[in-house]
Amino acid sequence: LRAQYPASAEAGVLPLWLWGLRAGCLLAVDAATQLKLDCHFLFWQPVVSGQQVLNQWLRLQWAEQLQAPKGGPDTLSARAQWAQGQPLEVAGYAMSAALALGLDRSLLHPAGLADPGAHQPTLHWLELSMTHKTAPSKSTQALLDAWHRAGCSVHLHLLQGPPFWQSSDIETAPALIAASVA
Repeated sequence: LRAQYPASAEAGVLPLWLWGLRAGCLLAVDAATQLKLDCHFLFWQPVVSGQQVLNQWLRLQWAEQLQAPKGGPDTLSARAQWAQGQPLEVAGYAMSAALALGLDRSLLHPAGLADPGAHQPTLHWLELSMTHKTAPSKSTQALLDAWHRAGCSVHLHLLQGPPFWQSSDIETAPALIAASVA
């Protein structure tokens, strides 16, 4: 992106934004940390722990095994298989050991981000709820406070909308789009 849109004296540097959806928020923070990027973040319904995501995948595998003939691998052997560097197929998707183990250690925390210096990262955290919420959960607030202490300008947006990530149908969340554009 920097090569495609170089800075010019008149325009200045275009800000880099990393957008994450659910577990993609973990990836955005990891990329910014590893690449030492001066960037901003837009999070849609962030997942705060990769271990949660991995456990959901393993529950899918466990449900598949209940329907499969005897002799299939059990859920405990999944972690052993990944520890040996073997991929595992869950719900029709192959998950590599590197992805599974990295996800298992991943946390949505600002530790390791580039030193803000003159750059103050901005975080827009957008959460959907079927009901109108006026305050985040205590755990979300604690995490937002950690981002603020790390030098980020933090903006929480509590929006009303469907839990599209849980639906097998196509769902739209106009409130997310409107808040992101704003």
